[in-house]
Order: sequence, then structure tokens, then C-alpha cells
Amino acid sequence: MLPRQNCSLLFLFILVLPSINFLPSLCLNDIRYTNCSEAFTCGTIQNIRYPFWGVNRADYCGLPGFELDCEDQVPTITMASEKYRILDISPQNRSITLAREDLWNNICPARFLNTTLNYDLFRYSPGLTNLTLFYGCDFSTGPLCRYNCSINGTDVDGFYMPSSDTLDPSMGSCNSSILVPVFVTVAGALQANLTSLSAAINQGFNLFWSPGDDQCFTCMESGGVCGHNCCQSEFICFCYDKPNSDSCPTRPGMSSSFSLMIASTGLIKLLSMPSIANYLVYCDEYLDISNFLCRRRIRNLYS
Repeated sequence: MLPRQNCSLLFLFILVLPSINFLPSLCLNDIRYTNCSEAFTCGTIQNIRYPFWGVNRADYCGLPGFELDCEDQVPTITMASEKYRILDISPQNRSITLAREDLWNNICPARFLNTTLNYDLFRYSPGLTNLTLFYGCDFSTGPLCRYNCSINGTDVDGFYMPSSDTLDPSMGSCNSSILVPVFVTVAGALQANLTSLSAAINQGFNLFWSPGDDQCFTCMESGGVCGHNCCQSEFICFCYDKPNSDSCPTRPGMSSSFSLMIASTGLIKLLSMPSIANYLVYCDEYLDISNFLCRRRIRNLYS
């Protein structure tokens, strides 16, 4: 049987080992750190993180209003109860390119709704203009931009204007209209008959999101991952061991040179001991360290 003094020293070494961040893989990471370290990937949209969340990322990994979904490898986001197809996301520019899902390859929607944003979170980028789509019109001499629609089994004449201008009352009236943002260059191509109305709408429009990322940058630089405190509605930095308000004290797996020297020396002595598995079992029985988090992992590693 091993001396109690040696066993106590071994127990002390194992007890302080996780606190100096040496071999952190022996211990479990904070579940929120692990979850928010995973990126959102769907179709052509790859490696998206804060402020977005959804699918494989819990709500505390991003901000309210930034939930993403993935259906048949098509990434989408919902704003004001309307679904938009995501064509591109640029975290560096804090920009997102969207196209209306109800108008995707379909210029004859069942409902006539204008494009609506949450302006607290998003704003239109420069270089956009509105297309106006008109339905159920009684034009006697209508605009040249005309197309036929079948909506809910009814044939409807549709018209569009490559601007948000209102109709001249002398032209007649329409039952419904929709405003759809498009790029100015696309509207010009449409007016010159270089593209179709459906293709123009499918190219989408660009938005900037409002929340800044200064706090997130600081958090990531310290080795953390960015998140949101849902209870207090504020930023939080998830570190590998526990959350902090803005940054992590140490990076995962790193420590001071002094702590690393102690851990390395102790580990060499630990590995040089014969029958280390039996030694740990003896200490477990003799000192009752059943509450030590990493005990089982260390035993399995060296058994």
C-alpha cells in the first residue's frame, strides 16, 4: 500500500491541475462555449456566427431578430412575419443580401405585402431603388411593363414600374401593389430589357445590420465566443470555463510560464509512477475524491 503522504501529494497535484489550464481537454468545456463555437452553415452560406443564431446554435449565441433557418439547404431569415432567402452574408461588412421568398421565381404572390424591415436592427444599403408591382388594374392604356398572373386560380393583369412613383390617376386604378427593393443597376437593366422581372427580384437587395461588433471582437481576441445574455438583454462573452461580461481572462489551453512549469514537472513525475491506475484508485478510496470533476477522465486516460 502506498504511503498516505505520497497519495495526498498526488491528490493535491490533480486538484490544482485544472485551475492552471494545463491539459484542459481532460475537463469539460462550458456547454455554452461549446455550442456557440459552432458556426451556422446552410447551402452556400458558410461559417456564420454572432449575431446570428438558429438550427445548431442556441438563442444565447446571437441577438433577438437574427435567427436563421435552413430548409433543403436554403438559408432563410424571418422579418415582420415574412420570410427572406439569404443570398449572402458578409460579417466583415456587417451586410446581408436577401430576396423575398414569396417572390422567388414567382411574380404572382398569393398575398400582396410590401417589404418590411425591423429598422432597429437593419437598414438599407446605398444603391437600391424600389420596383412597384401592380395587380388587378383597369388601365385603358397601361404601362408597357405588363405581365399576366394567375393568382388563386384567377387570371390577373400585372404591371410594374422600375421606380416607387405613384400612378397617374388618369391611367386608371389598381386593386393592389407591392414595393420591392432591388439594386439600381438591376433596375436599369430591367428598364433596358436586359433582364426579366423575376430575375431582377431574385438578385435581392442588400442590408446592413446595426449592432456593432466591438465587444465581440474583444471577446474573440481573448479566446472567447460571443453571445447574448437573454435575461439581462446584454452582450456576454462565453469562455471555455465560464461566461464573462466582455472577455476571457486566459485563452483555453494557455497559462503563465510558471504554471506551465509546475504542471509539466508534476506530470512527468506522475507518468513515471508505476501502475498509475491503481494509485488513483487507492487515493479515491482513501481520500474520497468522488466530487472531483476530472477524476474519471484521468483514470481512463492512464488505465
